[in-house]
Amino acid sequence: MSENKFASLEKKILARIKNGTYPPGRPIPSERILAESEGMSRMTVRTAISDLVQQGVLFRQQGRGTFVSANKFTENNLMSFSKAIVNKGKTPSTLVLSFSLGSADDYPDIEMLLGDQKVYIAKRLRLADDIPVAVETVYIPFLHAPNLKKDMLERSLHDLMREKYDLEPKTCELSVSATLCTESDQRVLRVARNTPVLNIRSKYFSTSGELIYIEKAAYRGDMYEYILFTTKGQASPTP
Repeated sequence: MSENKFASLEKKILARIKNGTYPPGRPIPSERILAESEGMSRMTVRTAISDLVQQGVLFRQQGRGTFVSANKFTENNLMSFSKAIVNKGKTPSTLVLSFSLGSADDYPDIEMLLGDQKVYIAKRLRLADDIPVAVETVYIPFLHAPNLKKDMLERSLHDLMREKYDLEPKTCELSVSATLCTESDQRVLRVARNTPVLNIRSKYFSTSGELIYIEKAAYRGDMYEYILFTTKGQASPTP
């Protein structure tokens, strides 16, 4: 295999990404097409693409091809998902996958926090320019939003709770862990098997300390990062 050809193809792909020929979230040509157009072997093309996948420049989706990774969206502490996406010049959207009213005691870890009360359970897919970025499940006490409807969740939940129910999230307790995407979330996020995700569990509180809602989310590791600001003297995160 020619090292010069391998390096040359990588540089060409990176240049095409930079000039917009291969835009973020879109597929690049197949290995066969690249091999034919560049006059290279399929092995050389495959190795160059695999290297760029390892670097996080590209990502593969089983049965769909190889795509350009989007610039990572950064969320800081209490910044909402929608605001984080807008800050990157993208258009956020939300697809409500399921919505129901149930009992907190059906979810032992939720009951420990909310007690035995009715809660709305909504699973939502969060997108940026129609590209799936995260899938989340939110648990909202019925008492906080007695007239909540499914279509009302097709927007920022932060804004909804503040504007309609006068409950603005002021503090947040969260835990972050890195795992592999579950099989069910793979289908929703349209990612390949063994894709890494950030699992973020958040509890949002009002100024008075009242628990407003709980959120469990899986964010694509190739598209999202979470930055926390801490102050000296505050408790450290649990490893």
